[in-house]
Amino acid sequence: MSNDLRIQEIKPALLSVQRQIQSLLNDEAKAKRFMAGALVVAASPALMKCTPDSIVQACVGIAMSDLNIDPTHQHAYIIPFWSKEGMQAQLQLGYKGYIQLLFRAGWLVKAFPVFLCDEFSIKFNGWDNEVNFIPSLDERQEGDNDWCFHNLRGVYVVARHADTKDEYSLFVNKSVVEKLRLNSQNQKINQYTKPEDKARLESGKPVGIWQNWPVEMAQAKAIKKLAKLLPIGDSRLQNMLAADDIIDQGRTVDFKQSVDSSIIIEQPEQIEKTQLDAINTSKNMDELQAIKPKNKVEKLAFKARFDLFNAQVQTDDKTVENDDEWS
Repeated sequence: MSNDLRIQEIKPALLSVQRQIQSLLNDEAKAKRFMAGALVVAASPALMKCTPDSIVQACVGIAMSDLNIDPTHQHAYIIPFWSKEGMQAQLQLGYKGYIQLLFRAGWLVKAFPVFLCDEFSIKFNGWDNEVNFIPSLDERQEGDNDWCFHNLRGVYVVARHADTKDEYSLFVNKSVVEKLRLNSQNQKINQYTKPEDKARLESGKPVGIWQNWPVEMAQAKAIKKLAKLLPIGDSRLQNMLAADDIIDQGRTVDFKQSVDSSIIIEQPEQIEKTQLDAINTSKNMDELQAIKPKNKVEKLAFKARFDLFNAQVQTDDKTVENDDEWS
């Protein structure tokens, strides 16, 4: 499909949520810029096979957070993944997006990647933790994504409130980050067809956004983990934390409904229809006989459904005979 045709396909779906986006951003000019950017992102080659509705859902999620939809700003990304319903788009918050949301809530945040070659230690001393962190600048190969992935020890995150100066800090080990990565839909081997992608996943290496931005993704997850410990009253941030939790668990958020209800609503899971379901929900004898039962349970269900339809046919025949007697 050409880019022009894709834009024509996506445009009506985006226009259907235009009022929601204007309401969320509370600025008509800003909303127009957002819609223009959303159309460009939605028509990108990476999302070409994704359903328009799933792309629009992710766009509404970005508008809910009032972040920049342009992925070059690293606020948020819309990434593809495969599901039973076909190729879907999914919102993934970036670490700069979390920093922006926390800044609005009054928190200044820094996230430092710690590599195996660095000198790093934490000494707990009541409220005042003593942190010793000396990056090995000569040994670091931060331009090599694979090196960064294999040598990452964890991420040290510190947040300070702009007014009260209260400070919170946390070291998030790589094993915690890896657990979140491996649970992500876009890190499942069934999402990919290219042999090189499958080979990377089989060897424990990341692909996609985690391959291209391993440090930044680790920082995003670490900042999110600290953010959940902070006293926060900002509803946008609270909603995005709740939405990202659902996404991290491999489920889907209905952002369009969430806007109207002011709480995060999860999309109901689409359960694949089994052959047994098809037997039990068949509407007539022809539909039933098109199904070939394969096991004992299916054969018993088939016979029960067959007898039901057969009894209905016999009842209809008797009704016709009675009608003839009275005619």
